[in-house]
Amino acid sequence: MNISEEGLQSNSKLVTDSEAKKRYVIGIDIDDTINDLSSILVKYAIEYNQQTNIEHDIQAHEWEFEKAFGWDSENIKEFLEKYLYKAYIEAIPKENSVEVIKRLKEEGNKIIIITSRSDEEVKNSHYYSEQWLKSYGIPYDKLVLNSVDKAAKCIENNIDIFIDDRISHCKNVSRNARIPVYLFDSAYNKNHEDTGMKRVFSWLEVYNEIKKL
Repeated sequence: MNISEEGLQSNSKLVTDSEAKKRYVIGIDIDDTINDLSSILVKYAIEYNQQTNIEHDIQAHEWEFEKAFGWDSENIKEFLEKYLYKAYIEAIPKENSVEVIKRLKEEGNKIIIITSRSDEEVKNSHYYSEQWLKSYGIPYDKLVLNSVDKAAKCIENNIDIFIDDRISHCKNVSRNARIPVYLFDSAYNKNHEDTGMKRVFSWLEVYNEIKKL
């Protein structure tokens, strides 16, 4: 759903400090932060389990594939090889993610996409990521893949603000890069809390929080 210009300027939805001169370098994850990858993975996991006769109640709140889908290491490898690139292509942006990122860029902020996607999981990951961002008109200044240690990537790229859905990445960045961290709410991180980060539930809330800094 597109949000209107009026929606972006409404006091009830977004802080309207568009005239503020603060400019930030913002690090943003892709999967389950900008997009809704998990829903696509669940769809394909159900298909895979039917094809391989794996009987397991899908546990969407679990992060590990073993617990979520009842797989062993061979199942995980086979699934990723067969389906992950499809999920990258089919995932759609979270509500208002495109509009908010565009607005942040228009306001003079620098957008660095920091993702743990790598060619080890999906060949040509950079291409798939670049094409997906382009297809939805998501502006960015730099795309950083293979980000196993996202705190190191944040320091290397002079990141001021970091947004991700994964607890381990958020904790690492908060403790080692020592910058504001926003944990994007998801089914698999609801039971985790940490004082070094702020949980956010929408991209409108992300925008509001950044404007308060």
